[in-house]
Amino acid sequence: MKRRSRRILLLVHGLFCGILLLLSSVQPGFDVSASQPKSICTDEIKVMPLGDSITTGKYSGQDTSDTIAGALDDIGYRKDLWEMLTAGGFSVDFVGTQSNGNVPAFPFSEPEHEGHNGWSDTQIADNIYNDGGDNWLSLNPPDVVLLHIGTNYLDSDPSDVQRILDEIDEYEADTGERVIVILARIINMVGGNPVVTQFNDNVETMVEARSEYGLDLFLVDMEDGAGLVYSVQPAGDMWNTIHPYATGYTKMAAVWMAAFEDLCQRVYLPFVYKEYPASGYLWE
Repeated sequence: MKRRSRRILLLVHGLFCGILLLLSSVQPGFDVSASQPKSICTDEIKVMPLGDSITTGKYSGQDTSDTIAGALDDIGYRKDLWEMLTAGGFSVDFVGTQSNGNVPAFPFSEPEHEGHNGWSDTQIADNIYNDGGDNWLSLNPPDVVLLHIGTNYLDSDPSDVQRILDEIDEYEADTGERVIVILARIINMVGGNPVVTQFNDNVETMVEARSEYGLDLFLVDMEDGAGLVYSVQPAGDMWNTIHPYATGYTKMAAVWMAAFEDLCQRVYLPFVYKEYPASGYLWE
C-alpha cells in the first residue's frame, strides 16, 4: 500500500509540475530558469554532505583498530542514507573533494563528501565559496547540501553558520544555480553539553529569520529528533564523547531520509511549489 501511494504521489506531482511549467510560459510571475526544472523525487540530484569528522564518518564502528584502514572504512551516515534513498526510489550522486568508505569489506559506490576532520564552522565558511579558500561549490556544484557543523571549537555563536549560508547565497546569485540547504541541529555529546543546545537554539533562531527559510533552507533536528542515546556503545549510540557509533549514524541517516521524503512532496528545482506556510519546517 505504501509503495502504491508513493507511485500515486509521484504521478500527481509530475502532473502538477507540468501544469506549473505551462503556467510559467505565460505568466511572468514564476521565477524559472532556462533549464528544465528538476524533481527531487525522480531526477538525479547532486548531494554534498558537508561538515566535520561526523560527516566523514570517523569511528563508524568498522575497522578502527587500523588507523589507515579505519579511515578508508569511514562511512558515517552517508552509506546508510544512500542505501535508504536508493531503496526509496531516489537518484542521488554524492559530491565533494573528499572520499571515504569504498573498500572491499564495505563497498560504497558514492563515497564522495565534503567532511573535514577537526574543522570548525569558521574553516568551512572560509572554503565553501569565493572567500579565498578551496571553493567547493564551484568544484562540485550540488543541488542539495546536508550541513552538520559546529562541534569543533564549540561555542554558542551562530555567526559562522550564518556566513556559510551567506556564501551559498552568493554562489546562487553568481551562477544562477539553486542550492537547497538542509541544516542540522547538531548532535550532542556523551553526558550532554548545554552549549550544544544553546548553539542549536541560536542557529535555529538565525535560520528562521532568513528570507530563504522554507524555500531554499530547511532545518532537521539531529540533537533530539534522531533519537540518539548519548552514551558509549554498546549501551548507547556513541563511539566516544563526540562521534557516533554505527547505530548512531544509522539514526542520523533516517532523519536526513525523512527530509528528502518531505522535500519530494514540495520542492522542485529551480523553482518551488509549496503546500505549507512560508515560515519553513523543522523536521523532528
